[in-house]
Amino acid sequence: MISSLRSLERKILKELYGRQDIFRSAYSLRLNGKNTGVLGAEGIYISQKADGRGIEVRVDAGVKHGLVHIPVIVSQSGVRDSVENTFYIGEGAQVTIVAGCGLHNDGVHLTQHDGEHVFELAPGARVRYIETHLAAGPGAGLKVINPTTLIKLGVNSEMVLDTTQLLGVDFAERVTRCEVGAGAKMVAKEKLMTDGIQEVISRYKIKLAGKGAKSDLVSRAVAKNRSRQSFYSVLDGVCECFGHSECNAIIMDEAFVKAVPDVTARHAEAKLIHEAAIGKIAEEQIVKLMSLGLSARAAEQKIIDGFLR
Repeated sequence: MISSLRSLERKILKELYGRQDIFRSAYSLRLNGKNTGVLGAEGIYISQKADGRGIEVRVDAGVKHGLVHIPVIVSQSGVRDSVENTFYIGEGAQVTIVAGCGLHNDGVHLTQHDGEHVFELAPGARVRYIETHLAAGPGAGLKVINPTTLIKLGVNSEMVLDTTQLLGVDFAERVTRCEVGAGAKMVAKEKLMTDGIQEVISRYKIKLAGKGAKSDLVSRAVAKNRSRQSFYSVLDGVCECFGHSECNAIIMDEAFVKAVPDVTARHAEAKLIHEAAIGKIAEEQIVKLMSLGLSARAAEQKIIDGFLR
């Protein structure tokens, strides 16, 4: 598969994953709006939807240490891609799903990828979902990525979302909605960075619907220059449950950062917490690193890298 990709597409793949040999596991590759390669594995079945606008992934009950890669590459200016993927995870299965979306725009036209991922976890299933978005290219055309993630967690299941958007995306609206069943747990770790006049809107809505349901959401973000970030989190506890939402942001230059919590308890045993902290880098941190031999710019970058780790 890798031999059929152009050098630019191989470069994007390496930037997304840190390597290019991801096609040894189960995978689905989408290139410039078309599914171009699909491979399953033992207990993992991947099929293309009839309309060509996505894939269906089914993981058998009891599968252990499953691994699925679903990269998306848009390497042509003017491509506007929309995809709908569905994932059915069987009872007691354990799987890691790695999604990377890379855009390259060297022209004047809008280049865009809108991806909707729907997850349904059976009782006792465990999923780790790793998502990385980046964009590059010298063209004047906008680079837009709009991910939507819809999750339904069965009894005692667990899903961990590890999402990153750090490079080059001009605009993104990131939507995550999750219904957490009895004894189930949803964990989300989000890392964002914007620069120039880029904008990102991040929206979470988590319904703690079953007794003993838990959720933990942590967003870390850096906004530079005149970029804009908005973070909206909704926790809805309808029973005995625990939910935590936290937004930490570094604001620099003339940037704009907004954090809007919405916490609703509908049961006396619903325990819901929201935390938010927005501020600039402390001067004493920079001075301390400069005393160790770093320049002001290098010290600033060191602090940002540590914050987003």
